[in-house]
Amino acid sequence: MSDEAQAGGAETWQAAVAAHGDGRLDEAAELYRAVLDAQPENGEAHYNYGILLFQQGDQDGAVNHLSSAVEHKPEAKPCWLAYGEVLLAAGRARAAETAMEDALERFSPDDERLNELLRRASGLATRAGDDLQAELDTAIDAYRAGDLGAAEAKAREIADRWPAEAGGWAVLGAVRAASGQTEAAVEAYNAALSREPNDLETLNNLGNALHALGRSEDAVATFRRALNIQPESALLHYNLGRALHGDGQLADAQAAYRTAVAQRPGFVAALANLGSVLNERGFPGEAEAAHRAALRHDASSVAANSGLLEVLEKGNRLDELREALASAREHLGEGDPWVALGDARLARRDGRDAEARERLEGIESDNPRFMEARAFALAGICDRLHDADAAMAHADAGNRLAAGRYQARGVSEKPFLARMDACAARFTRDWVASWSEATADDGRADPVFLVGFPRSGTTLLDTVLDAHPDIYAADETQALNAAALAVDELDGGYPDALAELDDETVAYLREVYFAELDAHFVEQRGEAPPSSDGALVVDKLPLNMADAGLIQRLFPTARVVFMLRHPFDCVLSAYMNDFAPNGAMANFLDLRTSAAFYDRVMRLWEQYREVLDLPVTTVRYEDLVESFEDTVAALLDFLGVGWDERLREHASAAGERGRISTPSYLEVTQPVHTRASGRWARYADHLAPVHEQLAPWARFYGYGAEPAQG
Repeated sequence: MSDEAQAGGAETWQAAVAAHGDGRLDEAAELYRAVLDAQPENGEAHYNYGILLFQQGDQDGAVNHLSSAVEHKPEAKPCWLAYGEVLLAAGRARAAETAMEDALERFSPDDERLNELLRRASGLATRAGDDLQAELDTAIDAYRAGDLGAAEAKAREIADRWPAEAGGWAVLGAVRAASGQTEAAVEAYNAALSREPNDLETLNNLGNALHALGRSEDAVATFRRALNIQPESALLHYNLGRALHGDGQLADAQAAYRTAVAQRPGFVAALANLGSVLNERGFPGEAEAAHRAALRHDASSVAANSGLLEVLEKGNRLDELREALASAREHLGEGDPWVALGDARLARRDGRDAEARERLEGIESDNPRFMEARAFALAGICDRLHDADAAMAHADAGNRLAAGRYQARGVSEKPFLARMDACAARFTRDWVASWSEATADDGRADPVFLVGFPRSGTTLLDTVLDAHPDIYAADETQALNAAALAVDELDGGYPDALAELDDETVAYLREVYFAELDAHFVEQRGEAPPSSDGALVVDKLPLNMADAGLIQRLFPTARVVFMLRHPFDCVLSAYMNDFAPNGAMANFLDLRTSAAFYDRVMRLWEQYREVLDLPVTTVRYEDLVESFEDTVAALLDFLGVGWDERLREHASAAGERGRISTPSYLEVTQPVHTRASGRWARYADHLAPVHEQLAPWARFYGYGAEPAQG
């Protein structure tokens, strides 16, 4: 500080002391604040300002500044004495007791005034503690008895009577959380933590409340804060996993659940949740092992039973599914919702659709995830029964519930749409012509990309091609997206950075792509696809069509298979199915946004077709199911692969393939059929709100836009 500034500070200080001495407290307060703004470590200023605040009745402010006074001027006994007196006046006897013990250790253990303050503080702390605990016990007893009104009133009374103690606030938070006042519970927990920042139970409860509110990021931070204090807590790792899981951070959630299980072997809830996240990540074998481990410890675990049933059913392991369902029925009972869902799914596979409908319509639950699964299952069952009104009613209900799950995970359609808009704005003939010349010779053949609007039949075609011994089809890989994200890290971002790529960068981006692709194959098949010239890799992800420009830039010899289906059937099917939450699928939560998304995707796709030189062949879903052999043979000619008789057995091959990660898993393990072709006509009335948007696309692709008469 300059001499002039020091002189100015001294003058301000003298003026503050004079105003304080004359009783001009507001003026003195303003001057003390000016001194502290310039000299925040001035212990004497903190001392004087703390005394002034106490005189003005601001006990909390006085405590804070006197605490700073003893921190910055610890050798000054008056600071300690004032700090102790103010703590006692504020009802914080335990804090005063601790402060006086520290002061006696610093000065003299025989100091009369400090010892007197310590005796007063200890006596008050003991009496307050006994009284406080008795009152807390009363509140807790009411809480445990289910009398939440009485419990909340008592906890509120405790917090008012002992405002400096954390206990009343912590109990108030728990009572409010139990009564559904989650926002108010968070406020109470934060009040408790402002008094006892390291209380693990309150931190855990706060994290759970934040998670319940969908504030997953805050919940994760709270659990991590608690784990910094107690890293060996299996419960905290488990709850951290739940928060991460809810936020869609599946790999981190998996790690947290594994840590919880390692710290507490036999932790059933953690094992079941581990199984759930492993299944979501595409590791059905490990998921099954986790669920079975949970059931060995608790055969009546609802989460483990329902998780195992899902793994087995989606893996098309029907004999084992029946065994697991029988065990679940034994331990959970005939009326358990997940048992009913398992019964309905088996009945549907056996063609007993009316029985499946009756079983599910007779079961309800307060579990929103079950009710969502039930709604979408009933939508499919009622569709098979040609009850279009009921099917749409169930689809509406399922999507309303799914919207809550998307919201809880913070999943929005906006980033995906923004990326599409950026590509639509950038891709012109002139811009593509301006690209730098860049190639990469990495010895890897360019894959085939199988694309199409969701629910257009890509999974069916993928399973057909995968039955060929020389074709290796990757189901729902994120390899191209990984490359797009890598481009986005370059100067200019995605897609602008595509224009100035050099050989080295193209090689790097292809390396990112193939690393993700190979990892996907290893996860799903146990090994990467062979790199021999005779092996053909098919990368199937429908909405890779939105990144067709990236395909051409990185894979200039890649062939693209465009799967086409009647626009009304695509949109209807997308709306009636339950997807794993992501930004693209968020568009299907409403019928109108589903149609708008179709329009947006197809406009971009046709724009790519105009400005790029990708070799594309179109396969119509309707041709595939009506003229299977001719359609597949023509596609194989495009791919340069000969016919193989094993293609006829694609349904059984798909069953042996294991988990299929799309809603089509049920259909593609059955022989090719035509019942899903043209079904939109039964829903013409329900599709009326989107007819104007979809009809032009139907005509553009050579389909009718009006249901057949008669």
